[in-house]
Amino acid sequence: MILYPPLPLARRLLVTLFCLLPGSLHADEYDTLKVGLQPDGRVVVPTNQILRPVGQQITFPGRPVDLAFLDEGKTLVAKNMRDLVFIEVATGKIKQTLALPAKGKPGFSAVGLLVLGERIYATDTQNQVRIAERKPDGSFTWVEGIVLNKPQPAPGEKADAANKYPYPTGLAPVAEHFLLVAASLNNSVQLIDRRSGKVVDEIAVGVAPFMIVCPDGERAFVSNWGGDPPGKNDPQGTTAKTPIRVDPRTWVANNGSVSVLQKKAGKWSHKRSIPVGLHPSGMVLSPKGRFLYVANANSDSVSVLDTAAEKVVETISCRPQGRLPFGSGSNALALSPEGATLYVANGTN
Repeated sequence: MILYPPLPLARRLLVTLFCLLPGSLHADEYDTLKVGLQPDGRVVVPTNQILRPVGQQITFPGRPVDLAFLDEGKTLVAKNMRDLVFIEVATGKIKQTLALPAKGKPGFSAVGLLVLGERIYATDTQNQVRIAERKPDGSFTWVEGIVLNKPQPAPGEKADAANKYPYPTGLAPVAEHFLLVAASLNNSVQLIDRRSGKVVDEIAVGVAPFMIVCPDGERAFVSNWGGDPPGKNDPQGTTAKTPIRVDPRTWVANNGSVSVLQKKAGKWSHKRSIPVGLHPSGMVLSPKGRFLYVANANSDSVSVLDTAAEKVVETISCRPQGRLPFGSGSNALALSPEGATLYVANGTN
């Protein structure tokens, strides 16, 4: 059984908003339209929906999955399928496209993009946090990346039967020189010392960790796509060779959780697990860090966590109408600057 990644917020490149056209098209017109931009400005997507974009669109080949601002908001960096795309915000002009090195031909993972000073950190689909550094002329170039720990074979399992790569996803800065990186196929979070470029610690979390947020330098919250590992008597299947809790009627994953990591005496450890909706994905903190919002892609909901109490205090349904069936796919979040409005990407509506 495979946990398929939900479509991330960055698919809605920049601040482009889309609305579906009224049902004024004849059935035969749907049969003749091709996917992509139409002469009248409409966009047909692969699901046969017709969108009318508002604002400016910037197009380039690939599949953008994550975004970050650079140069105090003057430049937007898009993490694309196999490159970073640097966009001048004021004009929409693409300033640079920085392709990944061809060796091994890995692509970029679903999320994981961070700007720190003159460096950009981005996770790939194999075992590295890639690092791009600014050159004197203002452009960026790749420097030596950080290699993560490989997955370890289970007891009694041969080493060559284990997952080959950790598949890093979300990452977050902690303290002055450290990064926390979610290693999805390791079911862990790895602590990196940016000065040495080495992994200095690894903390077990839930199944398939996806995103990390840190309200302070002493704690981190990690969304686990597959929830907590199954107990001895729990119905279970496997995903990427990892045991996972499932519904015995459907054998579909039926658990989601957020792990809380705590730093004490300089050492990180797993403090507790908080049950949330299914397939928890994107997360965002309120401006003062009091609340953590968690998008549950397979429950069409957002869990609201009180970060001090470390528990869920509210669950918000995100289906556009209550009568609609399952399948909105709430997978990513953003807050307005003042924190009064929460935006939720329903990735499959």
